[in-house]
Amino acid sequence: MNNYLAAKYGRGLSVNDLYVHDNTGNGDYDHDVAGIGRVSSSNLQTDARGSGIVQIDKAGYSGLGDDEFLFWGHDNGALGTFGVTDLPTGVLGRWERVWKVNEVNTSGGAVNVGNVDITFDLAGLGPVTASDLRLLVDADLDGTFADETPISGATLVSGSLYRFSNTNALVNNAAFTLGTINPENTPLPIELVSFTAMAVDRTTVRLDWSTASESDNDHFTVERSSVEDVWSTVATIEAVGNSSTLAEYTTEDRGVPSGTYFYRLRQTDVDGTSRTSHVVAVELSNELANGPSVFPNPGNGPFTVQFESVPAQPVQLTLFDQVGRVVAMRREEPSNLIVFDPMGIAPGSYLLQVLSAGAGTMHPLEVIH
Repeated sequence: MNNYLAAKYGRGLSVNDLYVHDNTGNGDYDHDVAGIGRVSSSNLQTDARGSGIVQIDKAGYSGLGDDEFLFWGHDNGALGTFGVTDLPTGVLGRWERVWKVNEVNTSGGAVNVGNVDITFDLAGLGPVTASDLRLLVDADLDGTFADETPISGATLVSGSLYRFSNTNALVNNAAFTLGTINPENTPLPIELVSFTAMAVDRTTVRLDWSTASESDNDHFTVERSSVEDVWSTVATIEAVGNSSTLAEYTTEDRGVPSGTYFYRLRQTDVDGTSRTSHVVAVELSNELANGPSVFPNPGNGPFTVQFESVPAQPVQLTLFDQVGRVVAMRREEPSNLIVFDPMGIAPGSYLLQVLSAGAGTMHPLEVIH
């Protein structure tokens, strides 16, 4: 209780200051602090949630010894995935909010309290399929989740409570958060499924993005930069606003001179707060002398990409689905005839990007079986 109150009100503790991640130098993870621990066999707490959405329970698992404690608190990041790019392989979105852990004794030394259950209350955070959830733990303490192995196995306990049972992933000073492998079924709650920028000719960039759901979303602003941290507005697009289904958006930036450009997406809520997405880069040049043709189209593959003349540099072929996800990619040496076989993809409508030296064209492609 003292550690919780010290974190909440920014007060120091002269003794038993066991949760140290509430300090400014440690990142200010001072929100909804809670903890479990054991003084003795008759003085212990094995299940806690506090005022937050995370509950940790040791009941039924051995390993909690005398003078061992586990505390956690978060950085008050958004319960949403918009603009978060630090993702392990297979995870397509994770919360901006991150929790930090102290697993220590009263001397501040690291201990191991044993396996625990970690339960998240996802009330009001959109549709959830338990098998889509992934517990992300920065177990190697390097400050990133991208190099970690996502933990699966979440189960629906009741109502809006989803649990990862019997996990030993938490260690002293580790960070953890929640991710999803399917933002369409389990968006957590909205958010940006994809954002792409593609050169469609020598002076035009096409920008596409999609959201899995939206809550009080007012508008999107597409921003462009040619130098770091100097951004200008390309377009402002009215948002759907409130939705629990996939929404797709597109716009074009026309009349862009040759050069390298960076694009980002700013999402603004009805209350005026805004967040920016990850940044994507596009290079426009005149290297691609003549746009190619693609045939047969529709077809069931392979497809032939034919140029009027041989491109000056290698050609990259990228196939996107209808929500902007990459489903196939190849790099070919310069030739006026390139055979592209997107083996194993489902029938449907796609976009084929043909890119050489940063300039390229987009070709609607219909795959049939």
